[in-house]
Amino acid sequence: MTELNPELNPDSTPQFSQDFDHENASRDSPQFGFILVRIFLAFAVFLLIPILLVIKLRATPQSNATPASPPAATPVAASIAPVAGSILWETSYESAMETARQSGKPLMINFYTDWCGVCKQLDANTFPAGEVIAESQNFVNVKINAEVRTDLARQYGVHSYPTILFLDANGNTLNRFAGGYASAGFVKQMQSARSQVG
Repeated sequence: MTELNPELNPDSTPQFSQDFDHENASRDSPQFGFILVRIFLAFAVFLLIPILLVIKLRATPQSNATPASPPAATPVAASIAPVAGSILWETSYESAMETARQSGKPLMINFYTDWCGVCKQLDANTFPAGEVIAESQNFVNVKINAEVRTDLARQYGVHSYPTILFLDANGNTLNRFAGGYASAGFVKQMQSARSQVG
């Protein structure tokens, strides 16, 4: 068996061992099977590692924050959904607008999607906070699934989730933001919107 060592002769190109005859190799030879196994293993490693990383990233929570309490259930049957110790969410935009017009209260619209991680964090951490619940009583509150009510998402220019809109009783925008806030920051946004109501 003669094999060239590239370290001893840097000007030469590395060559394979003479034990394997590349020109006369057949699919039945053991060397061919060995090469196929190595190629298969290389592809498996290069394909499986990214797939496993994607699976791990999807399973990892987006933040290290632990929920203070379980997320409140989003009601669908009633127009106003009272849940003890939580924000009263209307489930119909049209009904919420009518309530806002009659009461003169501003409207808080939460545009969300079912797959949105930050939306779930708001439901789990921010909306159950006492100061947020207390401030929400100054608003007519409505949750809108932006993938169901695409007309409203388009009307209000919603492109990211969650998007929180504050409107006056006539439907004019007072404030808006996209993304999540901790409870203290969320209350400041609510108070800022409410201070603009004439």
